[in-house]
Amino acid sequence: MRCRDKADFIVLKTTAYHRTAFSRRQVMEFLEMPVYTVSPEDLILAKLLWIQGYQSAIQMQDIRNLLELPTLDKVYIVEWIKELKLTTFDLVL
Repeated sequence: MRCRDKADFIVLKTTAYHRTAFSRRQVMEFLEMPVYTVSPEDLILAKLLWIQGYQSAIQMQDIRNLLELPTLDKVYIVEWIKELKLTTFDLVL
């Protein structure tokens, strides 16, 4: 059986934010196995961190799409944007 799905594996960093994001990971089932995934809020923050140095149109569109999720904890996102001193490129706030 060949699987064509893609997964990114990220090594846990030791910053306060990354430890918090790791503690907020979510479990889902994939191929009948539990798999941990990043929360939508932390995916937005990860993409914002990534575009600080390189403003990727794809990442920016991903952020716009994720911000449309109805159950987002926007207070959490804004708090970490402030704490991490992130430029939001008018995507958030």
